[in-house]
Amino acid sequence: MDAEIFNETKNRILAMSLVHERLHQSETLADIDFADYVRKLALGLFRSYGVNPSRVVLTIEIPSLTIGVDMAISCGLVLNELLSNSLKYAFADGRSGEIGIAVSFNGSRYDIEIWDNGIGLPESVDLRGNETLGLQLVVSIVENQLRGTVAVLREKGTRFKINFTEARQKHSRVSLDDKIQ
Repeated sequence: MDAEIFNETKNRILAMSLVHERLHQSETLADIDFADYVRKLALGLFRSYGVNPSRVVLTIEIPSLTIGVDMAISCGLVLNELLSNSLKYAFADGRSGEIGIAVSFNGSRYDIEIWDNGIGLPESVDLRGNETLGLQLVVSIVENQLRGTVAVLREKGTRFKINFTEARQKHSRVSLDDKIQ
């Protein structure tokens, strides 16, 4: 059990460190290529869990999109938790299947779906009353940081639907003439 907790913590750190890596490779130092980030995060998780990509296929559908660092960290942690759950539980006993990530963006609205066609999330698992840290973290980040919603569908596997609107940051201007009082 300690090894599993260590691995989960390592993967959470990986999700955040990838944001910083992508940021340093970015031209603006404020935004990162979201599709590239998600691809690297997912492939890193496949390696971390020792999943054979010929047994569990990864499908990623993300348009060319850049996002801010804060949103990338939040989305990365959510994706890390949900992909980790799929990799650990959906294809138990050597089953084959598919894991998918789809992102769409319309104006300022993001729709993210993370799904698998594995054994499915048991009906007894309640997103808001769950005892697992991972799903608590997902709900908390989506609702409190991204100010969005998360829903789960349990047909032909498990599908998480996350929706949120990009929060525009307000920047205040301070002139050199302003005095500190």
